[in-house]
Amino acid sequence: FREEYSRRVQRKGLPHDDQGYASNAADAVCMMARLFKAMRDAGYDSGELHAMSEITYAHALAKMQESKFSGAAGHIAFPANASQYAAGDLLQQFEVNQKVGGSYKAVGIAVGRDLSMSEGETLVFSGGKSLSDPPTML
Repeated sequence: FREEYSRRVQRKGLPHDDQGYASNAADAVCMMARLFKAMRDAGYDSGELHAMSEITYAHALAKMQESKFSGAAGHIAFPANASQYAAGDLLQQFEVNQKVGGSYKAVGIAVGRDLSMSEGETLVFSGGKSLSDPPTML
C-alpha cells in the first residue's frame, strides 16, 4: 500500500513525506476508526467512548493490542505481551506542555489517564477557561 501511495503522490506532484509521518498519521486515524467500530460492535455507545470508564479504557486497550492490518506505513501489529517494548500503550509517564504566548511551558505530568499538574500550574483554554472551569466541549 505504501508503494502505491508514494507513486500516486509523486505522480500528482504533491509534497512527498520521505520520513513517513503522513503514513504514520494515516495509520493512527485508521487504527482509531477500527477501534471505534470494534467498540461500537461490542455494544458501547458514543458517550461511553467519549468519557471512558477504567473498564471501557481497558477494553479499548485490549482491542488496540489485538489490531492487525495493512496500513499506509506497512503491516500494523503489536506484540502479544502488552507490556513488551513497542506493544502499544505502555502507560509511560510523559511531560505535558502548553503553548502560551508563542512558547511552550511544562505544566504537568501524565501517566495513562491520570494528569498531575505542577504546583501552581493549570491548563488554560480559550475564553479564559481552565481545568476548574472547562469549556463545554470537555
